[in-house]
Amino acid sequence: MHKKKILFVADDFVESQFLWLLPIIDGFLQNKNIKNLIFEKQLPKKILKEVHIKDFLKKYNIIYLDENKYVRRLKIFKYILLNIKTLILKLLNFNNLINTKKNKNWYQFQINHGIWDYVNLNIDENNLRKKLYFKFISIIISLEKIYLVDNLVRNYNLKYAFLGHTVYASRSLIASLRINNVKVFTQASFNIHEQKKLKDVNWGEIDLEKFNYIRKNKNFKTDSNDYWLKRMSGKGSYEDSKIASINFSTKPLVIKNFIFLHIFRDSPFNTIDKKRIFVDYFDWIDRTLKIVSKSEENWEFRFHPSYKRWGENQSKIFNNLLNKNSQLNKKNIFVNYSKNSNNEIFKNAKKIVTFSGTSQYEAVAHGLKPIVISYSPLLKIKKNIVFNPSSIGQYKNLILKRDFRDFKQSKNTMNIARDVIYFREKILRIKDMIGGRDTYRNDSPKIISDNYRKTKNGVIKNYSSLFNLGKNLSKSKTIYSNVINKYSR
Repeated sequence: MHKKKILFVADDFVESQFLWLLPIIDGFLQNKNIKNLIFEKQLPKKILKEVHIKDFLKKYNIIYLDENKYVRRLKIFKYILLNIKTLILKLLNFNNLINTKKNKNWYQFQINHGIWDYVNLNIDENNLRKKLYFKFISIIISLEKIYLVDNLVRNYNLKYAFLGHTVYASRSLIASLRINNVKVFTQASFNIHEQKKLKDVNWGEIDLEKFNYIRKNKNFKTDSNDYWLKRMSGKGSYEDSKIASINFSTKPLVIKNFIFLHIFRDSPFNTIDKKRIFVDYFDWIDRTLKIVSKSEENWEFRFHPSYKRWGENQSKIFNNLLNKNSQLNKKNIFVNYSKNSNNEIFKNAKKIVTFSGTSQYEAVAHGLKPIVISYSPLLKIKKNIVFNPSSIGQYKNLILKRDFRDFKQSKNTMNIARDVIYFREKILRIKDMIGGRDTYRNDSPKIISDNYRKTKNGVIKNYSSLFNLGKNLSKSKTIYSNVINKYSR
């Protein structure tokens, strides 16, 4: 076993992310006095041409874990033989893999979410069937990640790991690393943050003490108000908010109750909330359709603003769920009906429902108390700021409730939410600091190339700042854009 401390970097980062990640890792390694670095796979050839990447790689002893494809196939065959019973049981019991009541083992519950994620990612949009092939492949990929970690902790003095996300196959990776006492840092939404051993940490969780301290700064309040106005006019930092601010109608809203859809095939489990009342996005909408059909109010299901860029036929999936419930009264159910912008909807709506989306923040900022299915980071800022139902019955009552007074927020709470939005999008995200942009699975090569070029230029200008973020990461637990320096003096 190698006795010297070592850091592991997973292969789930995209090219442009490596550009700004490695300067952060550089600072982290320097702070920890670590000289040894393992990459799960060879770095993309494109980034190896960049001067700052070349300089970084010269500083450290680098190990790449790339395997010959034939060696990999032999290993997979071995994993199947060693785990044939587990494989069969998971396939036979697939529908209960992430049942929150039946799964008591933290580690297996984490693993099962990654398996479920990957199958949903590849679900057939025409009939919403989970194919046996993808169930099998998902379990095998999960086993690969588990054995990868087993190999790492057995052969190296592995202390730290950096992952590009926490879903799909990476969920097995992060669970296995944490159960083996490796300190894990994950990426989400242009942020790097530390994960706890047995509890998932959301990138948007705000240090309450820091937040309250910074809010006292007059410059923060001015900047927060200015950003809110820019965001309302479609000039915010968050890509989805720009799309959602486009208004295709000047007519008054007819419908007042909205359910904001997520990308169905995307994972809801960036952080896993074991107390949630629905299995995933499909289960949520399937059962919600049954509930709203009994409402005396009209309800609109609002498509995700970036579903096309993600590569999902959201209309086809929703219609399949609707047709599955053919016996329901659908006269009060509308699909992407209003042509008004999301901003107009938040200003005039009575009820807003989301699984865990940004719309929860926007709703509160407009004076509404939204219904949120998964645990909301807003609850760390203020108790009862959102409805977070603990049972289907409670959820049903909130949906059908005719008294809307409980769904109103105070002016003070609205201001808190607007400050939280500013903090999340301009301080916790370093997107604007490095000049990047939010990209999606189905984006054109031009968008991907443009993002790479802008990110590269931003990283070159801000290398020392990114390096310092890495140096301070163990202490701060998350990274902050250089905007925070304005309020820390």
